[in-house]
Parts: sequence; C-alpha cells; structure tokens
Amino acid sequence: MEQDKSKDRVDAGSKRVINGKTDVNQLVPFKYTGVWDGYIKANERHWMPAQFNFHSDILEFDLDRIGFEKHLARFIGMLSVTSGMFPSLGLAIYGAFSSPEHRQFMLRVNFEESVHNHLAMHLADEFGINLYKAHNDFLDLPEVAHWIAIRNNSYDYIYNNSSNLNCGGFVRHLFDSISQEWLISQHYTLELVKRVGGKSAYKSLNEAISRYVLDKKSHAGFYVGSCLTAMSEENYPVTEISKYRNDQAYRIYLEFNKDKSEHAIESYLGLVRTLTDKNVTTFKSAMEIYGTSLFINKAESSDTSSTAMHTVSSGQLDWD
Repeated sequence: MEQDKSKDRVDAGSKRVINGKTDVNQLVPFKYTGVWDGYIKANERHWMPAQFNFHSDILEFDLDRIGFEKHLARFIGMLSVTSGMFPSLGLAIYGAFSSPEHRQFMLRVNFEESVHNHLAMHLADEFGINLYKAHNDFLDLPEVAHWIAIRNNSYDYIYNNSSNLNCGGFVRHLFDSISQEWLISQHYTLELVKRVGGKSAYKSLNEAISRYVLDKKSHAGFYVGSCLTAMSEENYPVTEISKYRNDQAYRIYLEFNKDKSEHAIESYLGLVRTLTDKNVTTFKSAMEIYGTSLFINKAESSDTSSTAMHTVSSGQLDWD
C-alpha cells in the first residue's frame, strides 16, 4: 500500500518543479518564493470584465463601425479561442508540476484565462459583435490552426507523461505551445491597439486591454521561469539552457517575421523581454543580449522557410 506522504514533513530543498517526490499538498516551507510572490501580485491586480463601463466607447465605436469592427471582432475571436481552449492544457500542466507553489500559481493562471474568455463574451454583448462568427472566423486563420496542432500535441505529451516527465520533452512541449499562443495573442492585441491606443473616447476599452496584457505577460514569465528552473534542477548545463533560449528565440523570429511587419518585430521583442527581463526595443539590441554574431547573420538571412526553421530549432538538446 502506498505511503500517505501528507503525514511526512516536507524539506524545502527536496522540492522540484517536475518529477518531485514531496507532498504536493504542503505549500510550506516555501522553496520557490518568486513564484509565490507572483501569485500574490496576480491576486492584487484582480479584475473582472463587468467592472468596465463601455458607454462612451460604444458611442465612438458606432461612429467608426465600418473601419473598426473587423479589428474588434478579431480580438474578441482571439480571446474566445485561446482562452477557451487553454484550461484543458492548463490542467495537464498543473498535474505535471510537483511543486505546490507552481500548482498554486497555475490555478490562478487558469482562472485568469477564464476571465479573458468572459471578457470576449462581455465585449461581444456590449459592442454588438457576433461572438459565434468571431470565434469561428478566428479558428479559420492558418496560424491559429498551426497553433492548435502544436497545443494538442503538447497536451497529449504532458498529460500522458506527467508522472515521469523527461525534462527536455516537457520544456519543449510547454514552451512551444505557450510561445505560439503568446505571439498570436500579441499580434491581434497590437492590431486593436493601433485603432484605440491613446484615444480618450476608448478609455475603458484601453483599460481592459491593458489588464489583459498584464495577465499574459505574467503568464509568459511564469512559464519561461518554470522551464528554466526545471532545466537547472534536472542538471542541464547552463550552456545548454543558453542554447535553448537562443534557439527558441530564433525559431520564433523566423516564424513571425517572414514579412518583416511591425507586429512581428514587436511580438518577438516582447518575448525576448520576457526571456531576459531586459527592456530591449530593437532587434539588434535583442541580439546583443545573446552576444552571438552567428545568430544575427542567421536572422538577417533571406531563407525563412519552414525547412530552415526546423534545422535551427532541432537537434541541439535531447528533447524527448
């Protein structure tokens, strides 16, 4: 008969992000104080969609419905799809974490994703957008279908191996799914911000977008930090962790910068800022952080095909 670990005292030093053997129900003593602090801060910035009064926003929207409606509908569709699909993946990630601090934060993340889904419904009701159509139109986008395939693959891997995870496999599947979703959400958020950002008539809408973006930045930082901590605990050399950062950033740059568009650059820089905690504002400065001239040469190459992307992003670590 399996021993009831809840009766055993937990040694903080024995905790692990994944594959730990300590009781997942005993939160203290803390080991991952940064994760716990992040959970507390997330609770402090709590918000709900119904707190925003969109009356003046709707009046302005009605004057510019033809030029603005498609951008708002696309944003609503993005919220509905990404936040609606996340909870099942989030529960798989929750089960994979053996640290109670990470599990506590993961519960908060799942709740906030539900709030974002609620925001999609609230905006659709307030601004007269067909939520069903916005949701389905977003699902039809090629990049969204690509993300869903990655997300489903990640879910299957993490859920089916949660009790004995290969660290590299866990990191790759988690980061691949989250980074793709992050970049998609950043893109369509930026498209909306171009229409309403800084306009006093859209004060409440701007505030709602800001709250959403703060949540997503918190989530991205949590996932990246969890991956890197897990890699450290599983004795991946620091040089290998650096390669992982470099490799993933370049792969994402190729995927989302094929047309050199403004949103792709900003999405990429947003991810680099999360990875490094540095306020980078240009692609060149992002590359200087990594200090790799080869990386710059690769990124400036005209070959941005999926074959080139695969060559760069595979084979450096034992991912599976």
